[in-house]
Amino acid sequence: MSAAALAASVAACGSDDSSGDSSGSDSTEASAESAAPAETSADTASTGSESATTDAGSGDSGAAADGDLRALTGFDAESEACSDAEIDLGAVLALTGPGSFYGKTMTRGIDLAVAQIDEVGGPHFNVIYKDHKSGDPAAGQQAITELGESGVPAKLASYVDDLGAMLAGTADYEVFTLDGGGGTSEFGKAQPFFWGTRAVTPNDPLPGLRPDLIWAALADMLLGTLLTGVLCLVAIDVAILRRHSLGQYLRQAARQLLPLLIFTLAISIAIGIGIVFLVVPGLYAAARYLPYAATTVFEDAGWQGITRAETLTRGYRWPLAGLLAVFFLLILLVGIPAGVLAGTLGPVPAFLSEAFFAALGYLLGAAFTAAVYLRLRQLQDGVSTAEIAATVG
Repeated sequence: MSAAALAASVAACGSDDSSGDSSGSDSTEASAESAAPAETSADTASTGSESATTDAGSGDSGAAADGDLRALTGFDAESEACSDAEIDLGAVLALTGPGSFYGKTMTRGIDLAVAQIDEVGGPHFNVIYKDHKSGDPAAGQQAITELGESGVPAKLASYVDDLGAMLAGTADYEVFTLDGGGGTSEFGKAQPFFWGTRAVTPNDPLPGLRPDLIWAALADMLLGTLLTGVLCLVAIDVAILRRHSLGQYLRQAARQLLPLLIFTLAISIAIGIGIVFLVVPGLYAAARYLPYAATTVFEDAGWQGITRAETLTRGYRWPLAGLLAVFFLLILLVGIPAGVLAGTLGPVPAFLSEAFFAALGYLLGAAFTAAVYLRLRQLQDGVSTAEIAATVG
């Protein structure tokens, strides 16, 4: 059955051959008009209930004025053509992978809709489920090929037709597609036989740069930098068996907040550029400035903290780069599988998992920085932890 045949089959559910007049064709025409593109909806809405009643063609005008969907569409639940109709419907969803929670939720919604349509007289939809594995292009292409070769006329999809992997097949096989599992995105717009039914991505050259989001990002950076400074102070004090109040830690970190923030941004950019060039330069850049938080905040060096960090790491940067590589690898080996697992359990576990690993990252980073700083002080300055405790802070 082609998409055109599907339209005819559904239209048949609105005809009534026993009426002896043209009400069925009027209703079908009204249905086509009501399914016009979204840009006409504002004009339609402005005409009010009287227009809705007129456009409905035949049927009870009072029911139509009240928004009766059956009257507006000419749907006849008791039509033999409708009750006997069976329509194959594909559903290519994220049944496995990180997005499987959403795929399973959509599956339950589809099954419920099919059951409810059956209860009111059909048509019956034979749903053929396919798994695009949360955005796997190969899985999506295989799914649309199998549906197209089988003559399935329509499908439900997600991930903007599997991140665009199915769009070509959707057009080639003329499979009418409704995608309610993601925004349309630029690449999904104006595609043959494809309609995104959820969000419309704005044509913004710099999407997401709203003032509220900019302020939120700045607040996040400031709080993250302050937290980095506080945790660095706490980790060093724990290592040298010394203790201060939370207020003291906050005041000392806040005093050096601006240089610490600028250093963090500059070093992050340097590391990012280095990572692009085969990773190793990025690790070396990270090793070169590794104890900058400790030198800036703990030693209260301020704007001299970056040069002080370079002095401490001189002669030890390659060993530190290797140590960083092992540290990051361990974080990834634990974090990625845990994040994927949490994602399959739903949005709340995913959020909690993300928050947990963010907090863990801050704690481990502070402990790692403190240990490296104290060891470099011993190697470069020849001082013990007791001497550091007595002379700094």
